[in-house]
Amino acid sequence: GSNAGATSDLAGGAGGAILINATDGDPTITLGGNLVASGGNGNGAGNGGAGANITLQDATTLAANTQLNSLNGTGGTPASGGNIQTAAIDGDGVARRTLTINSVGTAATLGTVNVGALGATTALGTIGITGATVTASTINTTGTAGIVGAAVTLTSANALTLNGAITAMGGTATAA
Repeated sequence: GSNAGATSDLAGGAGGAILINATDGDPTITLGGNLVASGGNGNGAGNGGAGANITLQDATTLAANTQLNSLNGTGGTPASGGNIQTAAIDGDGVARRTLTINSVGTAATLGTVNVGALGATTALGTIGITGATVTASTINTTGTAGIVGAAVTLTSANALTLNGAITAMGGTATAA
């Protein structure tokens, strides 16, 4: 959403929802950039705009380090972050891709985050997820040959549910 005009005391605009759905016979989404559905900032007493939902309905491959952000706008009364839901997400194998998912506001205005398996087929790099409630499947950030596993940070203001293992092992040693 857009920010309110200076000295207007108006509310910020709400973010627009993002829904990506591949419909071919073997539906796969490839992301090469960030997805942002954040609310705009209010001015003065104007309320912040609400973040909108982000949904990736099919298996997704990251072709770049990626952020999924549905942030609330600030202002007189902050709005809520939107909900973020994804199917499985993997890296493209070219590099270990980082993934940051934020549905951020104050503790009372965070959205929920529900993600499928992360890095199950092709390991991801560093993963950070923040939301009011976070539900995740398996997470894999195992390092490649001679490389350390990447960090995983899950932050929830309320409930955090992990429906599988987190694997952040270092890669197999390489010859000297």
